[in-house]
Amino acid sequence: DSQFQDLLKSQQQWNDQRAALDKQFQDTPSSVDYAEQLKTLDAARDQEYQRVLGTNAFNALQKEQDPGYYQMKRYETLWGLDDNKINSVFDTLKYYQKTAQDYESQVRALETQGQNVDWDAANKNLQQFAAQTQQTLQNYLGQDSFNKMQRNGVFELSPPQLTQHGRPSN
Repeated sequence: DSQFQDLLKSQQQWNDQRAALDKQFQDTPSSVDYAEQLKTLDAARDQEYQRVLGTNAFNALQKEQDPGYYQMKRYETLWGLDDNKINSVFDTLKYYQKTAQDYESQVRALETQGQNVDWDAANKNLQQFAAQTQQTLQNYLGQDSFNKMQRNGVFELSPPQLTQHGRPSN
């Protein structure tokens, strides 16, 4: 009961903070600042959930809420998967997403500090990382399972196109 109350309180705080953030950026909901503040807000909520639930229960909750994980579980027999493969693919995809986000944050921090950023090189690094992750999954799963999962949108390995703040991407 106390865990549930703590989670409910944390979720309510997140809802209130999210509403305030949405109001603050109501005219520019697609701005980079909004996205960064939302990411910080989500990370704080996740950290509180992990504190309340513990690492294992929090990780299980994240898996159960992830559409890709749900889809893999639903079609595991058809796609030639088992629990070990599903968990490995899920962990690989989460690692890819976190690493790509961290890299983007580092590049943005350099830009904010006034340093010159080679945007072409940064985008090339993200593209290479996406290609390496895709190749790793393809080798691990085999071509047939990989293709079935890719056709069904399980993999989100297209990196964001980084551009200088205020400049549109090409």
